[in-house]
Amino acid sequence: MRGVVVEWREPGDKRTLISAKGASFNDGVWKFIDAQQLIYESPQDIATTNRLSTNELDISDWVETPELIQSEIKITGLSSKKAAKKPQLSIADILNYLRIHPHPDKATRALVNTQLHGRIAAPWTCLVVVLIALPFGAMSGRRNVFVGVASSIFICFAYFILLQVGLALGNKGDLPPWIAGWLPNLLFAITGIWLTLRVR
Repeated sequence: MRGVVVEWREPGDKRTLISAKGASFNDGVWKFIDAQQLIYESPQDIATTNRLSTNELDISDWVETPELIQSEIKITGLSSKKAAKKPQLSIADILNYLRIHPHPDKATRALVNTQLHGRIAAPWTCLVVVLIALPFGAMSGRRNVFVGVASSIFICFAYFILLQVGLALGNKGDLPPWIAGWLPNLLFAITGIWLTLRVR
């Protein structure tokens, strides 16, 4: 990393600030290059009690890793509006985030789990399409081609609207994540099976 600035607070309002031209992570150790460390005893105290300038500053007691930082960036950079359109994160990203953060806050947990179920449900859309297509293909009699095209467009439109509504409600925590992710597939699969059973 280049142009690094790290700040953290300790009990008693003690604040430490490190600024460096660059930083790298190897074998559990953060190395800051051309670093300056400033320690403030209190927020009101502008004068530092300790100032350290060095070519290389090593810190080995931090739990933060590049993997954790990248995971945080992906999750915090995900807007609820963008997440409502379709699953934005890969299953690997989601599982990695949950491994690093086993107990996220309620809002983040709803967002991440909805994205996970949305990703798992996505491949099953192919089966749902077949279940919906079966009754329409089995219907006898001649039908207008435009009616078939219009029905297909309506079904696709309804599916994607239902997908976005489900993801939006799941991301906000208004629906359980598994229902939010699987809602369109479940409804359309049940509808397809019901229509197939009614075909004579």
